[in-house]
Amino acid sequence: MTDPIALDGVTAGYDGRPVVHEISVSVRAGEVVGLIGPNGSGKTTLVRVASRALRPMAGAVRVAGDDPYAIPARQAARLVAVVPQELAPTFSFTALEVVLMGRSPYLSPWGGGGPDDYRKAREAMEAAAVHHLADRPLEELSGGEKQGVVLAQALAQEAPVLLLDEPTTHLDLRHVVAILETVLRLAREEGTAVMAVFHDLNLAAGFCDRLVALDRGRVVAEGRPEEVVSRGLLRDLYGVDAEVTPHFATGRPTVVLGPPL
Repeated sequence: MTDPIALDGVTAGYDGRPVVHEISVSVRAGEVVGLIGPNGSGKTTLVRVASRALRPMAGAVRVAGDDPYAIPARQAARLVAVVPQELAPTFSFTALEVVLMGRSPYLSPWGGGGPDDYRKAREAMEAAAVHHLADRPLEELSGGEKQGVVLAQALAQEAPVLLLDEPTTHLDLRHVVAILETVLRLAREEGTAVMAVFHDLNLAAGFCDRLVALDRGRVVAEGRPEEVVSRGLLRDLYGVDAEVTPHFATGRPTVVLGPPL
């Protein structure tokens, strides 16, 4: 069976300068894969390549078996949904209007959305626990509420692949838990393939099925969280000394930072 998302030997960057080098990463249906590593290691670049936002210099990209760069943009948008770090709309939209934008790959150029699109948008808002914000202008929402709306927009796309770029940045604990529980439920119940960028190693280790550690644009470790997150890796990647112990309930690695080396 073809993996919903597969990057094979991808080299990509900006202005002719590679940022990631010959990276191969795949995500199976129903799996959550986390990208970890220091700033500048290439995590966001990989998300941009997978989302058809940055054409690779070399290598192959497959989303649901198709090359997203070889098909129309509307067709590609039915295959992959993206939750960015933050959304800054140019105009004032209500939360429901923002979520309805997730239905645009299915609408005709002259269509404004029919009853089925409104139903699916509202169902996505229910799933992301932001249904009560439907009539609120986006600019009046908190950071966590906005991120929930953006996640609902991605859910409304009904894509087999979901990409998230630091989805919990600047969120309080309640919204972090809500976002991650929704994403995990989507993977487990709908079979969505999820690839997400994380800076918080404890969240990544506790939430993801597999981790891919990047450093200077290359994969330096890959596997289950307990295989990747180690004291040596943290020292090599981040230059910090940390205790790594199994969580008492889950057995997954827990990181307790010490002072910088």
